[in-house]
Amino acid sequence: MTAIERQDHQVRTRLEFEVTDSSWVPMRLPIEATTIFQGRRRDVSRLLLDVPRIRVVIDSVTASEMQVLLRPDMVVYDRTLRVGPTDVRPSSVELRFERRVTKEVEVEPNIETTAAPGYVIVGDPIVDPPTVTVRGTESIVEAVASIPTERLSLRNVARSETHRLILQPPAESSSLSIAPRSVQITVEVDSLLERSLSIPLRATGRAADQVQLGTTQVSIQLRGPARVVRSLSPSSMSAVVRVDAVPETPVNLTVQIGLPEGADAEVTRTARVLVSPLTPAQPEPDEGTGEPPPEDGNGEEAEDEPPEEPPGEPER
Repeated sequence: MTAIERQDHQVRTRLEFEVTDSSWVPMRLPIEATTIFQGRRRDVSRLLLDVPRIRVVIDSVTASEMQVLLRPDMVVYDRTLRVGPTDVRPSSVELRFERRVTKEVEVEPNIETTAAPGYVIVGDPIVDPPTVTVRGTESIVEAVASIPTERLSLRNVARSETHRLILQPPAESSSLSIAPRSVQITVEVDSLLERSLSIPLRATGRAADQVQLGTTQVSIQLRGPARVVRSLSPSSMSAVVRVDAVPETPVNLTVQIGLPEGADAEVTRTARVLVSPLTPAQPEPDEGTGEPPPEDGNGEEAEDEPPEEPPGEPER
């Protein structure tokens, strides 16, 4: 081969990295380098049909940043050609990694529902399973608070329905591994019921014991899912009127109704009660004339003295 035939030629070389250490995830890996081939131009030009490549297998990641050498003997190319690699530029590349972590996150159902007339949606949609496992780079996983489902719209629903929805993570979280990829969503529907109840009333507040209420019972109107409204009883609810100062004249105050925690019902009619100040008790009068007994000279009450006997005849 003549000196002209031994010219150096720069050839684009594809970089391929395989990371088998599952505890780490590679970040922004370089994809290309340049290899210097020596040989005839016509042979080097044939390398363009089958681009040379360098393949690096990393079995163990020892740090979040690693330096990897690129040598000419690592270049894979068509050995039948009368060319040979003499140099790789750059001679090394820096690889960055992030730890792979796992986290349980809640599923966020993306559902829009409306009930048919005379019916009501009971509570929030039931998600099964309520959480999913996400796995990926630490920086992305830690930023994920929930995973939404695909959108579902249900109109004029008159019965409970169950649907399977695919999870759709946001674009910035698309690289995550999610298991399972779909969940089951149940929307519970019940008939709408209205019911009147009479509840014992009591006063609270700083002046509660200084006022009298116009009634001891209040009537309220409940509205909600039939099975919820039927399950409520006067003993499970409370009716109070708060009085922090004694009113000068009778006033109407709003009664506060307390429902059991989690009761999916509403009070549609607000009660009011007349609150009046207590009338002060009158003192009882003394018996007799009501005049105080006479006092002696010392300021003490005089004791009654026996009447004097009439003078008798002298003894003989």
